[in-house]
Amino acid sequence: MNNSLAQSWITGLFLFFGIATLPLYLLPSGGIQISHLLLVIFAGLTFTDVKISWTTAHKILALMAGLALMRESIAGLTGEGHLSGLLQAVMILFNLLILLALYHAAREGRFTKVITFAILGAALIAIVPIAQSGFDFRGSAIQEREIGTFNNPNQLAYFSACLFSIAGLGFATKRIPLAYCLAVLAISLVLTIVSLSKAALFGCGAALIMLGFVFFRSFTARILATSMVLVAAVYFMFQIDFSGGENYKFVLRLMDVGSDHDDNLRNRGYFVLYDGADTILEMFFGLGFKKVLTVLGHEVHSTLAVNFMNYGLVGGTIYLAFIGSWMSRMLDRCGASVAAAILLPPMLYGVAHNGTRFTIFYVLIALTLCWTSGPEAPQSNRTESF
Repeated sequence: MNNSLAQSWITGLFLFFGIATLPLYLLPSGGIQISHLLLVIFAGLTFTDVKISWTTAHKILALMAGLALMRESIAGLTGEGHLSGLLQAVMILFNLLILLALYHAAREGRFTKVITFAILGAALIAIVPIAQSGFDFRGSAIQEREIGTFNNPNQLAYFSACLFSIAGLGFATKRIPLAYCLAVLAISLVLTIVSLSKAALFGCGAALIMLGFVFFRSFTARILATSMVLVAAVYFMFQIDFSGGENYKFVLRLMDVGSDHDDNLRNRGYFVLYDGADTILEMFFGLGFKKVLTVLGHEVHSTLAVNFMNYGLVGGTIYLAFIGSWMSRMLDRCGASVAAAILLPPMLYGVAHNGTRFTIFYVLIALTLCWTSGPEAPQSNRTESF
């Protein structure tokens, strides 16, 4: 970097606390949290650098932010919009800035230790209140779900899914030591279990089977590790008394799949564009936030589908290209098996929940761009362009 302020200790300090406080939701959901303010200051300090590096992913997300802002602004001018819709578009722009700043600041191994300790700090902040209050892993019914320092259990679940992926990514790219990785993975699994999120349980459970491909290089060790996880899972299942009143709560939650009224794509909002579009323009540029609420009754619960419904075939395709560029990077630099272990938790969660606003998701993507390039990353002889 050409500007010392952009790589100074004070920039690293704001980066540390910005990531570490991601689990702290002191204000209502949808509003500004303390982590957002800290990360904005970090981004401002980073952008004092003379030249900011953009990748293809950044450019695609910038296009998405521009389209979202234009769509909701036009809706507002015509009286068909809602302030919340404009705030949704602003959040895409905010996460673009964080994605850009973190990639620029942390590339080539800069701030690696700061990020490592910040991720561990965030994990501890999330788990300590739950540990202090106590949580009964067994019960006869799901009466309530843990929220920790968040405003609802789904936020806790998505945080744990992204935390799981960051830990795996960090070890696979040799940026996070084994002890730190295991500690964060253990915490993320506990958070997933106490959140009782079906989507997160499926995502992290599937990724857990693939972890052998993250930790081991040889084919034999990977197969052995995967087999041990599967044997342990089968043994655990045989120890469960499905006829008794008491059971593990997360098992009860998984047994309940399909029974909730919204356990289907239609109620999650996947067909709102088809049901609600009155013109060809709405098909291409979406219904906008307000009309989606009118037609569906709530926002779309899907990371990918929400962009198709709100911003049409054009917006949905742009965001899909953004996610595809991230996946392509993972596959190219880490291989299919390692990439699957890292991608499964947030993406399976995103099938049933909207994760487009959650900043830690973009932290994960930024770290993918940083940690899969440079001398310590696998297959580092390949070009950094993406």
